[in-house]
Amino acid sequence: EQALMEAAEADSAEEVAIDAPTPGTPARSSGPLPTASTPCKRPRLARGGRTDPLGAVGQLPLEQQVLLCVLAAAAGDAARVPDICARYKESSRQLHRATLGKDEVAAALQALEQRGLLSLRGARRQGAPGRGRRGSDAVVELCVSRKALREAIAEANPLLGRCLG
Repeated sequence: EQALMEAAEADSAEEVAIDAPTPGTPARSSGPLPTASTPCKRPRLARGGRTDPLGAVGQLPLEQQVLLCVLAAAAGDAARVPDICARYKESSRQLHRATLGKDEVAAALQALEQRGLLSLRGARRQGAPGRGRRGSDAVVELCVSRKALREAIAEANPLLGRCLG
């Protein structure tokens, strides 16, 4: 136990030495360094110190922004994946953009789910492996306020904001 404690103390002392600025150089921030995969802008924080998923709408790929636009313009609280695919295809044509296939739309919806913007619900059918939440039985529901999403889209992409009305 004593050896483990000494090793832990040595590791923490080494980290402090690495993070300490050398004389004549500016101090680094304690946060992670930006890389190609991490955005330089910090997402907005929601109440309670949690990350606000709407803060990163502007950094999403355009296809995902269009999907969010489709969901924000939908009449109901929830929509089925085939309906979203049809609305996405129509919106992409209006914007003179190439459209994604159904599997790509499903993957984009899953990426938006991982960001906390929406939820995908749907029961797996017996005897249909791999369908699960990506199949035609999946239902997409926003996890954020529709009004706040519309504002975030309009701020991030004014063209899509005009499409929302």
